[in-house]
Amino acid sequence: MPPAAQPAATAAAHGNGTLTFTITIPATSAPSSAQRRPAYVSGSAQSIQINVYTVTGGVITGVPATTSNQDLTATSPGCSGASPNVCSITVTAPIGIDAFGMTLYAGTGETGAVLSQLDPTSAT
Repeated sequence: MPPAAQPAATAAAHGNGTLTFTITIPATSAPSSAQRRPAYVSGSAQSIQINVYTVTGGVITGVPATTSNQDLTATSPGCSGASPNVCSITVTAPIGIDAFGMTLYAGTGETGAVLSQLDPTSAT
């Protein structure tokens, strides 16, 4: 019996898609090492930057394909304003395999101290 026909290979998808990240900013409280964990969101976070990197052949490209910035205050678009403040951030990303880097800042407009950071080249 001859082998079954295999489907023809299709070209990789091109273009961009969108996805939404949701981040919960906890109410601020007195600092406590018992409350901090390696992957935490500070109650002092006022803005976020999300970098999208394309992954080619298992390697992350060095330059972000897209960058999204958003304030995370109670009155910012996409934020609930309640306590805890829940914010939704829509990001444009190339279709395919991507990696994401995120930085939380103490000030609006991606200013002030860096409170936490996810580097996609070291994330596991």
